Amino acid sequence: MGGKVRQVLADGEHSERMKRRESFLLRFPDAGGTDGHEKFQMRCITALIEYYGNSEDYLADYMDICDMLGQGYREEAFHLGFQNSNLYTLLAEFELREESDLYLWLQILERLLDSPGRGDKQKKRLALKIAEALKLSGIGAALCRLEGGRYAFYPATEPFLDRALVFDVLGWLDAYPKAREQYREALRLLLHGDRTRKAIDCLRLSLELFCKQRYQNEKSLENQFSLIGSELADRGLSAELRNLYTTLLAYYAKFNNEHVKHDDSANAAEVDFALYLTGSFLRLLLLSDRETL
Repeated sequence: MGGKVRQVLADGEHSERMKRRESFLLRFPDAGGTDGHEKFQMRCITALIEYYGNSEDYLADYMDICDMLGQGYREEAFHLGFQNSNLYTLLAEFELREESDLYLWLQILERLLDSPGRGDKQKKRLALKIAEALKLSGIGAALCRLEGGRYAFYPATEPFLDRALVFDVLGWLDAYPKAREQYREALRLLLHGDRTRKAIDCLRLSLELFCKQRYQNEKSLENQFSLIGSELADRGLSAELRNLYTTLLAYYAKFNNEHVKHDDSANAAEVDFALYLTGSFLRLLLLSDRETL
């Protein structure tokens, strides 16, 4: 299995800037606050100034962003550098007032990172700068590098859980494309603040499609319990853990049937819990594929 999703880590091990910050916070722990959307935007723009330098690569990117936003673009008669460009003006004047503005800003950054105009080395450096900005500003998102060198943002609120139950699982689902597609869709919805029925249904469908491919059948999730229990038993897991897994899975299916399929009553806490629970279900089964259990 490929495991081709990698979070761009901004910590003391991967970033000299964050290493210095962590050292400072050991001495002054009360100075560790975050500073919000506006500073995040400015950090990103500063990183883009370094990224583009004196190149003209931003010209095609400007047209692409205008097309994405559905607005007209202006021709540039002279190349005067990125800071004097229409793209710079567009980004600097973009206002992050609402959560929806933040999600649109993240989409803009994704498009710029995926632009073919710059090399992989420059993109990795820009990605690290953006990851630093996310952390410093307390933005509930993580930047990940996907297969083929593309980048994408995903929701991230609990670093310890996110790495094990979201990003690892997303990468390990490489051999289960239909399940991976639904898992990614759930994460996309969560990143855009959609903590309702559709996001949870995508999580459930991801688990159901995973089981269908794994066990080579077309059964519903509720009818896979015995096969899952048998697999866990064959792997030598204790009866207590097997019972815990299948009991939780039964309540998970019941929750989906009663609160997701028939109404939209799930609240944000329930959606977050469903995300990490789905990740736990998938991770335990996927670990056997990776021969680490």
